[in-house]
Amino acid sequence: MDVPPELCICPHFDYLVVVVIVIVVIVVVVVVVVVTAVVVAEVLVISSPPRASATAITDVDVKNCNRKRLAPN
Repeated sequence: MDVPPELCICPHFDYLVVVVIVIVVIVVVVVVVVVTAVVVAEVLVISSPPRASATAITDVDVKNCNRKRLAPN
């Protein structure tokens, strides 16, 4: 189906070129959104104080457990 030249915005553009440009724009937008989300997450993690987990096992806990296990009753 031929489009009359007066209806075409850019007659020298092929539809394939337009499709490629649209795909590139979508990829760039996705990359920018992902990078922005990662940067925001990093800033939030850095700005929040570190929280100790209730189930976290520290080196002190391991040493105390080993001492109890090795100590004679």
